[in-house]
Amino acid sequence: MKILRNILFSPYLLLKHEYWPDSAGAGQWRGGLGFKTKFKIGGEKTKVVTFGDGDVEPPFGLFEGKKAILNKIE
Repeated sequence: MKILRNILFSPYLLLKHEYWPDSAGAGQWRGGLGFKTKFKIGGEKTKVVTFGDGDVEPPFGLFEGKKAILNKIE
């Protein structure tokens, strides 16, 4: 399994994974909320663990829904 292989070579501990309040765009037809995720890196060679999209262009809304906020890595 790819996930298990990744954890073996780049171990990390998931500390937090929760909905990001007010991260969806305004309007009746808005998208879903984003997540706040925090990892503790466990491997000596691992520099960063990340996944996702929406870090350059914000997710768009449909049928007059407004754009959501951008993803960011801190």
